[in-house]
Amino acid sequence: MVGQSLMKTLSAGLGDKLTPEATKAWLAVYAVMQHVMLEAQDTPEGQRLFAAYQRRVNAESSSNLPTADQAALVQNTWAEAKKLGLNTVGNLFYKTMFTDFPELPETLFKGVNMAEQQAKLMGMLDSAVGLLGDLDTLVPILQESGVRHGGYGTEPR
Repeated sequence: MVGQSLMKTLSAGLGDKLTPEATKAWLAVYAVMQHVMLEAQDTPEGQRLFAAYQRRVNAESSSNLPTADQAALVQNTWAEAKKLGLNTVGNLFYKTMFTDFPELPETLFKGVNMAEQQAKLMGMLDSAVGLLGDLDTLVPILQESGVRHGGYGTEPR
């Protein structure tokens, strides 16, 4: 749901600046980020989710790592999105996700300070995109995030 909502947000915010090539790049980068976060969930449920995710990824693609060109496309389109303002992008993201998944405000996000959550997500995404060329720094950050998210009951869709 996060990946789907992110892509809809980028499309709505960037319009034709989000080219098919950039969309493919974002999907590749997001898949790796999701992979690292799920793998870090060291719980039986996290392991089950990771195994299911791994089977799906293996069935969909033989090459799971984004290329340097794809990473650059993601960084360039994110720079364009940031021109809208991270607050604007964050608002659009959660509006999109809650429209597509109307149960979330009363389940996963019940009692959550959404302004704080939005700032955290946009900050994490901004950092991750900025670190695409430094995987030694990025991977531990994503792993730590994955461990936290495992405690929230999140799972891939």
